[in-house]
Amino acid sequence: MRTVSDPMENPMMIRKTTGLLAALCMVLACHAATTAQEPNTKQEPKAKAKAKKYVDKPGGFTVAFPGKPKQSETELKTAAGKSILNINSVESKEGNAFMVMWNDFPIEVEEDNLGKVLDGAVDGVSKKGEIVTKKNTKFGPDKIPAREVVMDAKEGIRFRILIVMRESRLYQVMVAGPDEFADTDKAKDFVKSFEFSKIIKED
Repeated sequence: MRTVSDPMENPMMIRKTTGLLAALCMVLACHAATTAQEPNTKQEPKAKAKAKKYVDKPGGFTVAFPGKPKQSETELKTAAGKSILNINSVESKEGNAFMVMWNDFPIEVEEDNLGKVLDGAVDGVSKKGEIVTKKNTKFGPDKIPAREVVMDAKEGIRFRILIVMRESRLYQVMVAGPDEFADTDKAKDFVKSFEFSKIIKED
């Protein structure tokens, strides 16, 4: 049984959760991009704000964020080349974080190599904590290969992560928080709400 502190008694918990998410997503994206080069051989109280369907046109996805997401980006330097990691995030006062990150690979990912790339992303995740469960699954109506991971990291933070690719674009859908929040219906519903949409590039 893991012991964690009450996030409301620890004002740094929210910052730590979000910081861990950001660090984790960069490790995951970098590790997945590197792998792509290789040859193919307790219940949380109900939130006041209801989750609303958020549409990211450049990102090409929709998801039910429990609030207006903050947007940021950072440059990734990988063995495969440079890539921009786009981050959409919402933080709650309970110390929970909801995120969708996406980045385009600097190299083309062949379909036969997709599974290896996804597994490489999972390997990147495992370097930041202890994997509780890992599941090979199918995503969306087209049954695209995907990975679902539950991981425990430091400070009593548990992550629930969906990793999926669309052509050469990697998506990471994450929810995390203290006290096993990632196992609640609210956390699971957030991940399940993620869907692809038409990519509309900004002018």
